[in-house]
Amino acid sequence: GLEFSAVAGCEVTPRAHVIMCEAVPSASASRAAAIDVGAPISVAAATAPASEERVARPSSMSRAIPVRALLLRMASAGDRPWCHYLPPQVREPRLQKMSEAGGAFDTDERMHTSASMQVSGRVWLLSRQARGCRWVQQALQNAATDEERIALASELQGHVVEAVKCPHANHVLQKCITMLPPQALEFVIREISAATSFPIAKHKYGCRIVQRLVERCPPPLVRDIVSCVLCDIIGFSKHAYGNYVVQNIVANGTSADRQQVWRAVSSDLISFCAGAHTGLAVVSAVMDSMDDKARSEFCARILLEQELVGAMSRTKPGAELALRALGCVKGAEQQRIAMVLSACANSISAAEHGQKVLERVGELLQPTEGARGTENGDGRLAWH
Repeated sequence: GLEFSAVAGCEVTPRAHVIMCEAVPSASASRAAAIDVGAPISVAAATAPASEERVARPSSMSRAIPVRALLLRMASAGDRPWCHYLPPQVREPRLQKMSEAGGAFDTDERMHTSASMQVSGRVWLLSRQARGCRWVQQALQNAATDEERIALASELQGHVVEAVKCPHANHVLQKCITMLPPQALEFVIREISAATSFPIAKHKYGCRIVQRLVERCPPPLVRDIVSCVLCDIIGFSKHAYGNYVVQNIVANGTSADRQQVWRAVSSDLISFCAGAHTGLAVVSAVMDSMDDKARSEFCARILLEQELVGAMSRTKPGAELALRALGCVKGAEQQRIAMVLSACANSISAAEHGQKVLERVGELLQPTEGARGTENGDGRLAWH
């Protein structure tokens, strides 16, 4: 009796290949045929005597035997007796072809621990697969020495930009950046810097790679990448993915880098605060990077900008940033700003989320300017 890996419920398409092994009881050898079929093949037909004519007939009890499932079981099960019944011209070329295509590495979990699935030599192949990329990351994590990690990561040389674009390989690249010594990442930085025609820092996966490099590498190593971003701070800050890179530079870059972003934001507050939510996120990151005195001065400048608070209050993130700015200003300066905002209450209240800002302004002015409004039943000021 031969052992088959039958997969119930699988439909065989006209282009699919099915391996059917025929056991001859009186013969010392077996033969295998690769058949193109359009309907499932009965397992019973595959085990009938060789002297009988074999006809593939659809049946409700039939179970398809896809060649992919059979070959994957061969790859994961090791040296099974029934494997020897398949001739080399069927077994070996198909296994090699599937391995090159990545199919054999993306299914059975048992392959993870088999000797044939060692990551070394297959890093780039596995990195492009949903499950294979996790194996590579695990290998990097469990490597005993940095030399082993460097050897694995070196297999990505020449493929860095491709890895950046890949939804799976980008995770392997990030793992390399976090696990390897910064000096071993020079090939990553070199290939990213050379990709001038592809804005990696604005790519949905590439922005993650740039952020990891800024976090892990000494500033001189990533100077070219950071300088490229700082040359267009406004453009990157308004971008859906590029703004994350700007925020990361503010948080992890040099003091000079932060100062450059601060100046860019301060010189064009309307573009950052009254525009898309991405600009507001950059402004919030700038506020986080400042000390208390600098933050208070920066927030006062935002709140005193003519009509800017009204424009910010049109969106929920903008209104929340305005409320945060009000909380960062203390003492007499806070009272002065509240009075200025009360003077333009009409424009603020017209905004969708302006009432929340005015409620906070009313709370700040209530001890000194309660006469400017009438109290609602809950004790808050209603602006007229």
